[in-house]
Amino acid sequence: LLSCPLLVVCGTNDEVVEPDDCRRWSAATGADYVEIKGANHFFWAKYERLGNTLLAWLDDRA
Repeated sequence: LLSCPLLVVCGTNDEVVEPDDCRRWSAATGADYVEIKGANHFFWAKYERLGNTLLAWLDDRA
C-alpha cells in the first residue's frame, strides 16, 4: 500500500457532511483533522482561515 499525508478539514456548520463523520474518517485513516468553527460545507466567509490551515499543514511537511 502507498501512504501519503492526509488532511481532513471540516466546518462546524457543515450540513452536507457531519463533523462527527469527518472525525471518524480521520481517526480511521490516521489523517490529520482540523475543524473550522462556523464554517459550512463550502467554507463561505472562512476562506482566509481555510487557506492558512492548508498552508500551515503543507509547510509542516516540507
